[in-house]
Amino acid sequence: MEAVLNSFFTDVKEGKLKDAERYVIPGSEYTNLTSRLDSEEYDYILKLVLSKIKYSIGDVSVDGSTAVAEVHIESVDLFSFYNKYNETLNPIMNVYLSGTASEKEKAKEQLKEFIVKKMPEDINSGKIEMSKGDTKVNLVMKDGQWHINADESFLYFLTGKMTMLMK
Repeated sequence: MEAVLNSFFTDVKEGKLKDAERYVIPGSEYTNLTSRLDSEEYDYILKLVLSKIKYSIGDVSVDGSTAVAEVHIESVDLFSFYNKYNETLNPIMNVYLSGTASEKEKAKEQLKEFIVKKMPEDINSGKIEMSKGDTKVNLVMKDGQWHINADESFLYFLTGKMTMLMK
């Protein structure tokens, strides 16, 4: 099962979200994540963010066809990025949430432009915080193979505290 986790994280770090799905139970929270993050507009940023993930596998316990692995995950703290720039982002978000259709479209473009510019700058310069935490990853044996049962705690650390991306 450590091989499954290592392969999963390798695919994620390389930005191969669809490939990483083969290690996850279909219909899990992770599947929703990949559909939300699969965007050509943000492909470069996504790959940059995912490439920064670090992990280590701790204790693993097996009970028949289920297992639990202790995993330490470090990922780009996307929530801190939002907090860092909330004075710039909040007015744009307010327009996006309550503006007319044309105002919403303009706000969406402003958000995209800001994120596409600032996030890579901050990540490449090391000016972004990392989210660090320990979580238990549940695995299930299915058809002779171990699969990750991705829950909200696992995704919280994998997505830099931004599980709301999947909602």
